[in-house]
Amino acid sequence: MLIKESAMMLTDYSSVAFDFSFLHRPVLYYQFDRKRFIGQYTSHIDLDKELPGPITDSLDQIFDQLVQYGAQDFAMRPQDIQKADRFIAHRDTQSCDRIFSAVTQLQDKTVKEKIRSDVFYLKLQQRFRRTRKLYFPTMKFLYWFWSHFSAVKPNRIMFESSVGKRYEDSPRVIYEAMVNLYPDLEYIWVSRDNQPLQANPNTKIVRRLSFDYYRYLATSRYWINNQNFPTYLTKRKGTAYLQTWHGTPLKKMQHDQEVISGRKRGYLKRVTHAKNQWTALVSPSPYATKAFRSAFQYEGPVIEKGYPRNDLFFADDVEETRQKIRKQLDIAADKKVILYAPTFRDYEKSHGRFVLDNQLDFDAFERQLGDDYVLLMREHVVVASKLQIPEAMRHNIINVSNYPSVQELMIASDMLITDYSSIMFDYLDTNKPIYFFCYDLEKYLTLRGVYFDFTKEVPGPLVESASALFDEISQGDQYWQTYGEKYQAFKQKFAPHDGKHTASIVYQTFFSMVNKH
Repeated sequence: MLIKESAMMLTDYSSVAFDFSFLHRPVLYYQFDRKRFIGQYTSHIDLDKELPGPITDSLDQIFDQLVQYGAQDFAMRPQDIQKADRFIAHRDTQSCDRIFSAVTQLQDKTVKEKIRSDVFYLKLQQRFRRTRKLYFPTMKFLYWFWSHFSAVKPNRIMFESSVGKRYEDSPRVIYEAMVNLYPDLEYIWVSRDNQPLQANPNTKIVRRLSFDYYRYLATSRYWINNQNFPTYLTKRKGTAYLQTWHGTPLKKMQHDQEVISGRKRGYLKRVTHAKNQWTALVSPSPYATKAFRSAFQYEGPVIEKGYPRNDLFFADDVEETRQKIRKQLDIAADKKVILYAPTFRDYEKSHGRFVLDNQLDFDAFERQLGDDYVLLMREHVVVASKLQIPEAMRHNIINVSNYPSVQELMIASDMLITDYSSIMFDYLDTNKPIYFFCYDLEKYLTLRGVYFDFTKEVPGPLVESASALFDEISQGDQYWQTYGEKYQAFKQKFAPHDGKHTASIVYQTFFSMVNKH
């Protein structure tokens, strides 16, 4: 009754706003605590673009909006009416009739559906999944069986990124470019999160290494990944596999490494088998293509068109994205943002997992830059996180390791601190300063080896202590006077092809290549 009698609604994140907007009456959202409420993960919808009403974060803005709506007799804005109608399919009084009709027409579950939804079956499946010595050989056999005796689904395409840990990188950008043009394809996305994807809610979400994971792999026409699917699997003849990889190589990899540390026995044999499954490999530059062919001992097709994951830097709404992410992370408008994104170390492992001992002195940051800067900490995806940020410093040191898109973080930032990570090559597209914090320079370069003279070519200061690093940053525009020409030469060498529609160019090239055969 209150909804029916009210002229306007003020709420925060409540779904009651959708019921109210059904009446085509205005809704005002007061979201002063969005960062704490939503956290570092995105909502199921784009709050700024899809909610049917303006969003405020201060009391003054609330009163301003109320005055404006009152002057217009509390009429809902036309654009908000359009948004409201997207959430409710029918604006009538027939919902009960439709629900009753749908319920009475429901068909009984098939025997297969009854078994798969049975509580005992689900518990048995969970217990079986935990018995690694039995589960994985069984899944390997089932994958072989399905790939030999089940038909390939010609419209089924399977995406995975960062071993299923993140919805990100080139597979994500290719996926989002495709669903707009080809909504009728059967999309499968590998994720630990079972929530529907905003770009296409009909996409099937499967957990990595689950029963469905192997079944869909065995029956998909296309695979797209930025790392590798399980190295013990062999792609069936009817499947085409696009390997986007996950960065321009600086560090020597695989067959180019003189010493391989931090890997289990048989590593080269496993990754070589995985490489033999690729139909085509994406490359951002001639330099990367040469390194890839050498490191992977790969002789197959290369799509050297740039990295799809960097399309975001060239989008028309890049400034809007920047402001949106900064607001989401609760970063004040007058603060400069530093993104710190180091890579992992082969020689730093604990209990079989990579770890990283943070060397960036938070106290030094607070003393030297804390008044004017915010520091975003982004750990590598393979690192088992041990990052601890003191409570008193969390106002301007933020752990964004679980943030879905590192490209969005790059856009939100004003400069990058990295070490040997391939993020340096992507960051060139932002035309913002890069600083190199290499506290273990001699040890790292000696053990791992690199493809070019790192100390001479990188377009930014190389420092070994946090204090010296923050001193360099505090010099501001002096960076461009010292490294401007070097920066442009570095960009021309390592990111010559990145542009606005790389994702579409890459997947169209791939499909054209596959469909010729």
